[in-house]
Amino acid sequence: FPSHDSAFTMKITCNGQLSLMMLMEDLCESIPGSRPIMINTDGGEVIIPREYEKVFDEICEKWQKLTKLELEFEEYESLYIGDVNNYIGIFKGKEVKSKEAYEELMKEFPKPLIKEIDGKKYHYKTKCKGRFEIDKPLHKNKSYRIHRIALYNYFVLGISPEETLISCNNIMDYCAGVRAKGAWKFVSTCLEDGSILDNNLPKTIRYYRSKRGCKIRKLKQDSEFDVKSIKLEAGKVLESILNRYDNTVPFETYDIDKSFHLRKINSEIQNIQPFVTQQSLF
Repeated sequence: FPSHDSAFTMKITCNGQLSLMMLMEDLCESIPGSRPIMINTDGGEVIIPREYEKVFDEICEKWQKLTKLELEFEEYESLYIGDVNNYIGIFKGKEVKSKEAYEELMKEFPKPLIKEIDGKKYHYKTKCKGRFEIDKPLHKNKSYRIHRIALYNYFVLGISPEETLISCNNIMDYCAGVRAKGAWKFVSTCLEDGSILDNNLPKTIRYYRSKRGCKIRKLKQDSEFDVKSIKLEAGKVLESILNRYDNTVPFETYDIDKSFHLRKINSEIQNIQPFVTQQSLF
């Protein structure tokens, strides 16, 4: 391909990262009490004492003149970080100056963080990155959207995971999707009338964790006597297929195992806030 230039790509990526490292080192060495949080190829976050903002601006201006690059700045109110590519950021609040703007914000999903201070309303914009991103692009895995909604509600709005699970009655938010590649295929192993039966499934399936259902496995037969079998999901919880959605079916009919989702959500919370304990309602 004539416009493909790997060497040029590496120069941009490596030089960009090294330049940012140089900036971060200068900030941390020049500002007492500063602390780097995370940095990657196109940006970084650092905590500095408020009284050193002018020094911060001077160092950044000096860096921009040296590198001929332009920086963009954002100020966070708080950050909840899984790792450098997976986090929830809450930006500094900005005043909502009209009733119309407030009403438009309240139409958004998920619900925005708005605080009232001294009679004025302030909107705290959020950024959900990586596995915390609620509505992902088509090419990304959208499985178990309920987890990302619950984590946003917990860290941003202070709503417990139990409350989110109780209030959410959209079956699609509890679903996961997967596709079998190559020689692999899906089989559901079910108990019917006292007998264990295997049912072949399509190569692409959508399913949810249920209190009653089947166990889905991936199978691959390399030869007559060599068959590989892998559980689609670990543990004893069962799965139910939902490749065809019927909007007339009541949500309660699906019999979702919400305790599974609560464990997963709490596990992510524990990764970020290790000393938080949750009580199960399910």
